[in-house]
Amino acid sequence: MTLKIKDPVQPQFANVLLYGPPKTGKSAAAASTGTKTLYLNADVGNALFYARQLAGDALDEAEFEGLQTLIDIYDVATKPDCPWETIVVDPISDVHRTLLEERSNLAVRPSLNQRGDVSVELERWCRNMCKYGQTNFIVIAHELVIEPEGGDVQYRPFTGVNKPTLGNKLAGMVDVIGYTGVLEAENKTHFVAQLREARGRVAGDRFNCIANEQGWAELNLAEWFALIGAAKAAASPSDSETDNKTAATAEKE
Repeated sequence: MTLKIKDPVQPQFANVLLYGPPKTGKSAAAASTGTKTLYLNADVGNALFYARQLAGDALDEAEFEGLQTLIDIYDVATKPDCPWETIVVDPISDVHRTLLEERSNLAVRPSLNQRGDVSVELERWCRNMCKYGQTNFIVIAHELVIEPEGGDVQYRPFTGVNKPTLGNKLAGMVDVIGYTGVLEAENKTHFVAQLREARGRVAGDRFNCIANEQGWAELNLAEWFALIGAAKAAASPSDSETDNKTAATAEKE
């Protein structure tokens, strides 16, 4: 078997995980990215009331009907002619709950096997969306507060179970992890995201281009995507460099 070397092509999209306490601007930020967006709202109907006002006609809401909805979204998201530039899942814990209810036929106490199967299905779906999707992919989660005995409090994405396993895997898949919060400064309310790990909160930016010197940024995904795009453009080889490499390869052959 011949080893295949990938060309250093930068995808034009990014995968983002936003998690944190309620009412810290996660849904509004995910809906107002400046792109045509498909929003899978697994929460109550009014959860997108403010987000719809911000996004207007750029926001299409998908009706969540269980596993088949995820399959349908993946089928659309992996096509080059996908009509949306961004796909949002909000919140991931309610997606997990709905899938578990579907698999267990609304059992009051689903079996361990059923719980495990749903976690694996959701993990694989998210991983494939990150890996093969032709859109920005945004996952919204509440926070899971972990208070170990004799240790520091930790905050992880809540994925529907009281263990951080799936949340940690999700954090490892995405490009940007933002822990959301509200900052009062200069008589104004700022919705912000912590982008560097600190105080027990997992966070990060694979592109290293969003956070300020203090490690946080305004919760403005349209601006984040613009910064990511600029960072990718700066890191990509220019057309002249590519032509020179092609010519050099041709001479060797």
